[in-house]
Amino acid sequence: TPSLEDEIHEKFQKKFRLVDIDSFEHGKDFSTAENPQQSKLALIPKRIGDRYKHDIEGIRGTIDALEVLNLLLRENNPTNPVCYDQLVEGKQDCEEIRDDGLFALMDDCGFGPSAVWKGEENMDPFVLSGLRKGSLTGSAVGLNARASLDRFRSFRKHGGWVLSPLHLGRYRKDYLLRAIAKRNGIGANNPEEAIYPVAYFDCYDNLLDGSNDYSITFNASKMKQSARVFWSITAYSRNTQKLMDHPYSIQHRHFSVSTLKGMAENEKGEITVSVGYTPPQEQGLRSNWLPVNQGGFYLIARLYGPSSEVMNGPWDMPNIVPV
Repeated sequence: TPSLEDEIHEKFQKKFRLVDIDSFEHGKDFSTAENPQQSKLALIPKRIGDRYKHDIEGIRGTIDALEVLNLLLRENNPTNPVCYDQLVEGKQDCEEIRDDGLFALMDDCGFGPSAVWKGEENMDPFVLSGLRKGSLTGSAVGLNARASLDRFRSFRKHGGWVLSPLHLGRYRKDYLLRAIAKRNGIGANNPEEAIYPVAYFDCYDNLLDGSNDYSITFNASKMKQSARVFWSITAYSRNTQKLMDHPYSIQHRHFSVSTLKGMAENEKGEITVSVGYTPPQEQGLRSNWLPVNQGGFYLIARLYGPSSEVMNGPWDMPNIVPV
């Protein structure tokens, strides 16, 4: 409803500070924004922007990342408790999500919401050493593909797919799941809006690899009931978590298969998605082809407007079958 949209905008979106990527890459000073609505942009220190230039990913696992985090925490004031369920679903009784203990620990280390970053040169050497080790460990272990694989293996799975847990997008204190979602897919809607089946493996539990071809056959009418708005499948590199830069994908802007684009059905009412480096021989099946490069990749399906059966079961994605 419009009133709920206004409430969400007021309580959530206004608390976010958007940083223009080009400005960050070139280390510009954000304090002189021409647009009044941009005057509250997060001030990424110019020296940090200059240091990393076009390698924004390079800030991960560094002490500089903690300085930026300190700035964002102080601007967004996350210590005020927010009842997420009440805001989104209109519930009057719900659990307050408090991170007081975590923020207090961050404050003690110099980068929490109540602390002001003083620079490495003014930090306790033991704390600084611990932060460096923790940052590197978090990037090398906590957010890498192996952590994602291990975590996804614990979810309900079928035919190579794992179904995202129902608290995806509403993480509460599941910090590892939040980090994995950010690492692999930027973010996620609440499950009432979309469900995200993910596949790192085929139906025989072998890692997906672009040196092989795969097929996934859907019942078209059942999928219309399961995803009432639309559904799609996109492939990402397992090494970079980015879209596949397959020559065909780049030339034709074809990075996913989707019912929004239109997909071919056979006489049985089935949609067979082909995943591989080379296209299907039949020209009419190109709309069902998901190009991937040689090497490791993973798939993310998106079911928008999922049915209650998808959310609560019994429901499964079809098998990912090596051809």
